Amino acid sequence: KVPIHVISNGVKDVKKSRIRKGLRLPAMLDLPEDSIFIGSVGRLSPEKRLRDVISALACISDERIHLVLVGDGPEKEFLQSAAVSENVSSRVHFTGYVEDVRSIFDSLSLFILSSSFEGMSNSLLEAMAAGCPVAVSEIDGNLELVTNWKTGRTFSVGDIKQIANIIDYCLSRPSQSEALAKLGQEYVLSNYNEEKFL
Repeated sequence: KVPIHVISNGVKDVKKSRIRKGLRLPAMLDLPEDSIFIGSVGRLSPEKRLRDVISALACISDERIHLVLVGDGPEKEFLQSAAVSENVSSRVHFTGYVEDVRSIFDSLSLFILSSSFEGMSNSLLEAMAAGCPVAVSEIDGNLELVTNWKTGRTFSVGDIKQIANIIDYCLSRPSQSEALAKLGQEYVLSNYNEEKFL
């Protein structure tokens, strides 16, 4: 018999505190310094259900809150049209590929992964390792990393109202969100530090 070893995705242990939120994204997007950012990093494809996040943003009246979608993919035009139809096109930003995603994570008040199916997401691992608060859909790959109210927040796939409520809750209680993010960071760096897999 040949022994089988499962090697999980891993992240580098970046022992660096988060920089001040909004330090880079306002300049990148030409927005006011008091702008608040939520976002996602990954392929713009149907299984990511980013249309749900755009709809959730439309439920939130605070125009300082902006959604940043980092990446590219076949749904870009559809998502741009959705932002227009939801009257939030000025608050939804498509950056395309960004080499230094750490600067994105450092500027986000909440990272959202709304997928209907997903393995263990590298972008979620990286966001948590960077100390970014996270909210994710309740699918197996996400729940391996995020426990609701312990290392982040979780929501049912496709539940737009729940996503909107979590966004509102997390942004209105930053100290609580940061406390969860700290626990998430510790969990990821303790269990998914790539140095452990060498």
